[in-house]
Amino acid sequence: MSTNNLPTQYDQQAIDYANSPKAVGYISSAWFEFEQRSILRWLGYDQPQTIVPHQILDVGCGVGLFSQPLTSHHSVIGLDISPAQLQQAQQKGIKPITGSGFKAPFLSHHFDKVFLIEVIQHFEFQHGLDLITELTRLVAPGGEIIIVARNHYSLVRKISAPTLRLIGRQQFQLYGYQPAQLGKLLTKLHFCDIQTAFIFPPVNYFQVNDGATSIAKYIGSSFVIKGKKQR
Repeated sequence: MSTNNLPTQYDQQAIDYANSPKAVGYISSAWFEFEQRSILRWLGYDQPQTIVPHQILDVGCGVGLFSQPLTSHHSVIGLDISPAQLQQAQQKGIKPITGSGFKAPFLSHHFDKVFLIEVIQHFEFQHGLDLITELTRLVAPGGEIIIVARNHYSLVRKISAPTLRLIGRQQFQLYGYQPAQLGKLLTKLHFCDIQTAFIFPPVNYFQVNDGATSIAKYIGSSFVIKGKKQR
């Protein structure tokens, strides 16, 4: 499916699923909640009131479920191509901006954190790298970019994909990424302290690992990678 259809498709999912994680493509609410909780804890946001207030951008925020817990102590802007999903996000305290991350309508070096959660899998590899390159422009020195992507190596993804397509759960063409590829790009863009964790929600699996040799990279259905912009 062409990405040109994504706004319409996600508008419809916002209508069909409202505030469910299914509105942004997750199969299970419990799996989404585990992924969200694990990532926010890893970033130190499990107790957001202890952190100096941040300027946060959630790119492809959907209905705002992922960054909703941060709105009570931080300023969160949600950027998305789906007006219907942004309406839901606004109700959660997120400032909605309709637009594309490929030409993000923000000044450079503006945000302490930029989130890109389960978004780049909609784009072929080079387009995904172009998106990340644009978003790193927005990160303030000392700030971080956090990317969650489908794991190219995932055995579970490879086994389950045909079944999901058959039953209509996978409605888009989705692409897997490799942590090493994204880490190399972030290093080139002057990011440091790059770390990767692999996620497999069905068994509450969250493992911080560089992914070079560990079996974790075959277990994790997705991975999260973060990097800090050099000062």
